[in-house]
Amino acid sequence: AQPNKPESERYVNVDGYEFKLLGTQPLNILETGPNGTITGSTTTIQVDLTVKTDDGSDEGKAACYFSNTGAEGSYVEMFETNNFEHKQSLNLPSGNYGYFFRCVDAGGNAAQANVSFNVYVDTQAPTVTRAYHDQPNNALRIVTNEDASCVYSLNSCNYNFEEGLDLIYSNPSIRNRHFAEWQPNSVYYIKCKDDFGNLPAPNSCSLVASATSI
Repeated sequence: AQPNKPESERYVNVDGYEFKLLGTQPLNILETGPNGTITGSTTTIQVDLTVKTDDGSDEGKAACYFSNTGAEGSYVEMFETNNFEHKQSLNLPSGNYGYFFRCVDAGGNAAQANVSFNVYVDTQAPTVTRAYHDQPNNALRIVTNEDASCVYSLNSCNYNFEEGLDLIYSNPSIRNRHFAEWQPNSVYYIKCKDDFGNLPAPNSCSLVASATSI
């Protein structure tokens, strides 16, 4: 202390002080979503854009922005952000989509990523793509073009889905293959409903199968 005075008059600093320079790691984007195909049965489907950040100046806490073009000036702050996990909900019609993310932490570290996915609106009832007599097991078997639950009547198509007799899954993990007990000389009036509730119009069937012609 007092560096301009003679050595004998200066104070001695007996306690040292630790001085640290804190650096920061780069900010990282660990995960983004969604991926693949998002399906639903309404005109538009809610899709959640998600980002997960880590490292940086505060173990991943950051503000994240999104854009559908990636152009400068097009980024908008995500609705849920300023944390480690970030989310923005959008209502999108059928189509192919790509979004760009940009995240910045308090230390000025930045990270970028992008995501692509498809949206598919399913408003169609399932269709039966194959029907046949499984003779070794004495069963009627049908295959649908998507996962579905199917019922049948032996009278006509004029019945409510809930009133039908259930076709059984050949394998519970494969939900587009179904079977029913084989009844000779009968006609099967089959209705199938998908996971979104799409089914044939009233008094209509997905398939009318005659045991005499299969």
